Amino acid sequence: MAQTNNECGTVTVMFGVIVVLLAAVATALATYGGLVVDRARAVDVADAAALAGSLAGRGAAEEVATQNASTLTSWTDDGDEVEVTVQTERGGTARARAHHHDHGLPIEFDVEIPAAELAGAG
Repeated sequence: MAQTNNECGTVTVMFGVIVVLLAAVATALATYGGLVVDRARAVDVADAAALAGSLAGRGAAEEVATQNASTLTSWTDDGDEVEVTVQTERGGTARARAHHHDHGLPIEFDVEIPAAELAGAG
């Protein structure tokens, strides 16, 4: 049985709609994936900044955040622990805490977590 021109046109339209829907789903998944990776990156930077802050003060926490393309947006030091919040360039935020560990030893702290490494860690 031969198809009529009307049936061919319907199949073409349906195929076009399916392609557009698949493209929209792929775009949404890519966007969501980017947000998940950025959130994981923010968590890593916040953890490193909190540890640096607990060992060497606010300046060290800010330096770790800056070296990792992030900003230290809040800092609290209650004497027992440090709490930091960081925000990445893409807007991901995370909070982390670290207890002070004073063992009477001199501490040198130099941490850099490359952004490419953080992006691949998620």
